[in-house]
Amino acid sequence: MGPGALAAVRALLLYRMVEPPAAAQITLVVPQDDAALLFGTVRSALVQVPGVHLAPSLDAALMVMEAATKYPRVSGTPLVRPEEQTEVVLVATPAPYAVPRLRTALDLPAAYGRAVLLLGSWARGGTIRVQPDGTVSAAFPAAAEQLNGTRLFTRPEPEAATLVESLRATHPAPLWPQASPAGVDAPVSDPLSAEAAPAVRIPEQDALELCVLGRMSLVHRHHGQEREITDVTTPKQREVLAFLALHRQGASREAIAAALWPETRSGRPYNAFHATLSQLRRALRQALGGSLDGDDIVLHHDDRYVLDARRVRVDLWALRDQLDHADGAVPADRADLEEALARYRGDLAQEVSGEWPDGPREALRREVLDTYGILIQAAQAHDPVHALALLERARPLDPYNEALYEDIARTQARLGRPEAVPRTLALLATNLAEIDEEPSPETVALCTALARRAGPNR
Repeated sequence: MGPGALAAVRALLLYRMVEPPAAAQITLVVPQDDAALLFGTVRSALVQVPGVHLAPSLDAALMVMEAATKYPRVSGTPLVRPEEQTEVVLVATPAPYAVPRLRTALDLPAAYGRAVLLLGSWARGGTIRVQPDGTVSAAFPAAAEQLNGTRLFTRPEPEAATLVESLRATHPAPLWPQASPAGVDAPVSDPLSAEAAPAVRIPEQDALELCVLGRMSLVHRHHGQEREITDVTTPKQREVLAFLALHRQGASREAIAAALWPETRSGRPYNAFHATLSQLRRALRQALGGSLDGDDIVLHHDDRYVLDARRVRVDLWALRDQLDHADGAVPADRADLEEALARYRGDLAQEVSGEWPDGPREALRREVLDTYGILIQAAQAHDPVHALALLERARPLDPYNEALYEDIARTQARLGRPEAVPRTLALLATNLAEIDEEPSPETVALCTALARRAGPNR
């Protein structure tokens, strides 16, 4: 960490790209966001640099490391070169939701040839603070103190970009299998593959719908009829379903157990998970009445537990697909995106009190709000009535945001509804009172002025 951390890590990675050690082959696994942080606009060129695995997310990067640690192949695809000795180095920014998995990765002995290099604060291991010139100004705990005063090599981003481009030029085609946007690659024949699923997807009239946005629910749709079966599951069983819904490409039992049972210290840390999963499958088998087999809802494949996308429809997945498709811009056809946003009825797995949902829960909420903001801005110019409707849909997601209420009041006044502005201000005051706050004088003054306006011409 520190002002010189990125330049130091950048230099270290470039050195390993250019001159890997002769005794072993090294795979550098880097999430795309961190690659952009380190190498800017040339991050996409990394897919053609030998020894670099560019992962779409931190989850996908951890999946690569976990799979490489246990088996040399995932879904039949080699993750690393087949030489006898292979080292895997994960370079990433730690996220709160991934702390258990990162801790597991960091605990691997050096004999496994696995290493983790984290960008930023990490309270559970050795940390060094790097100054702009590469000097280590602080190192802790005691095992790292020998690095105090050491000067590390650094590399500015422009020079790094030039070097990456030159490395790509020498290898015009990707030399390493790269993770697809959905996670670890899977062949078309893989029953868990997103590409294979449509060919064997069950009929629309027979499906299990899992809602993890807001109040969790399970609904069985069978031949035009629907029946909610949420009550047949326990809170812990629903937490397992929520975790697998978040990890669409599956998760190892180690990751699931570390996230859902972090306090387990016994010699059999996976007993609770296996018991919960067995009881969940039994409950679903009985509730579904044989139309869908409970054992087929949660599959175990390549050391991963995964929800079968051919049999389960998840509201989070539908929303995630639309958000990824929009990619921060207003699509030509906004109807599908707005319909997907309507699925966001509350926080991700809001009834789960564990730590694992905190990071992705807040990240998704902010992304949904940002997408609403983009749609609202586009609608304000030509359809203020629709913009107001979108503002009212976004308001419950951020009930203490004064700027949101100000935009609602401005739009109400623009539409010739000044009498609605005081009600908007009163609603803001009521919500802020819940957290012992009150509207700012600026917001009160704005709403007072808007309420006096006669209509849109003013």
